[in-house]
Amino acid sequence: MVHSAPRTITPEALDDYLARGWFRFGGTMRTTRFTVWEERDLRTTLWTRTRLDDFQWSKSNRRLLSRTRRAFRVVEQPARLDAAHEALYARYIRHVGGERPSTLIDFLGGEDLHACFATRELALYDGERLVAFSYFDQGRTSLMSLLGVFDPDLERASLGYATLALEVEHGLQHGLEHHYSGYVLPGEPRMDYKTRIGGMQFLHPDAMDWQDWEHLDHDLLPDRRTLNALDRVGRALTRYGVPARRLLNPLFEIADSPAITERMVDQPVFLMVGRGGAPIPMVTWDDEARRYDLWMGVPAVIRHRRSEEGPEKTTGTALIHQEHGRFGLAADVVQAVLKLVR
Repeated sequence: MVHSAPRTITPEALDDYLARGWFRFGGTMRTTRFTVWEERDLRTTLWTRTRLDDFQWSKSNRRLLSRTRRAFRVVEQPARLDAAHEALYARYIRHVGGERPSTLIDFLGGEDLHACFATRELALYDGERLVAFSYFDQGRTSLMSLLGVFDPDLERASLGYATLALEVEHGLQHGLEHHYSGYVLPGEPRMDYKTRIGGMQFLHPDAMDWQDWEHLDHDLLPDRRTLNALDRVGRALTRYGVPARRLLNPLFEIADSPAITERMVDQPVFLMVGRGGAPIPMVTWDDEARRYDLWMGVPAVIRHRRSEEGPEKTTGTALIHQEHGRFGLAADVVQAVLKLVR
């Protein structure tokens, strides 16, 4: 789900968004149950935060902060969008790869939204040379981490993680209750650094309450349930001689456009049934409602850009033509599909 950012947002409103699992991406406040990771894997999106009221630094984190302050000048200031920051960001995104906004202005959603959120930064300087910085928005009782950037030549100094630790330190110094670090994709090693701070909590995707990280059960996450539910149907159809392919929905993460969402499959993964021809039976699993949906779809090609300056991408998928039924059991949706294809 996506909400456009208001023209102004109070610190209390930002706290409320964050506590309910909504985070800022550019000019919008967003929340989602799933992420299609690198266009190949379905992952549960777990929103995270660190409790600051009883936070205790580990020895390794204390050493990191001490080492960082000895080696670099730390400056806390309103977020800058000057040439030095843009140049360092450009080097950083070339180094880490992935699909990211091409400029810091784009990342923050434009100058007006930058002002709306009163974004601040923690910057590290080697003399007068900018070597790392992090952006964050601050509410009345919480702080939301937006971005960490570091000089690729200094990767071994762990400056990206150091700026995250400096944000936590900033929260402690200002008497805040929580530091929100965005989302984690369980099983993705590149995001494990967020858990190293300690005191981590995650927003449980079913209970919708904040729980200690140690209580996380990977086998009960929505992505596992969704894939298992569709695989049960796929295996059953195969036994009846009906081919079924499980496909990721490439349009799931560009669902901001009403022109697309009115006709698109609204789940991140679906079964495409049969040997071709249109309309095509498709099965999705609605994990929140705990039910199967059966659709009749037609192939379509969508052209889209993730940002105004980014390259245009052409995506083939199946758009909804007509909802055909809802089912609580795999056996029931299998029988409904068999009636359509036989």
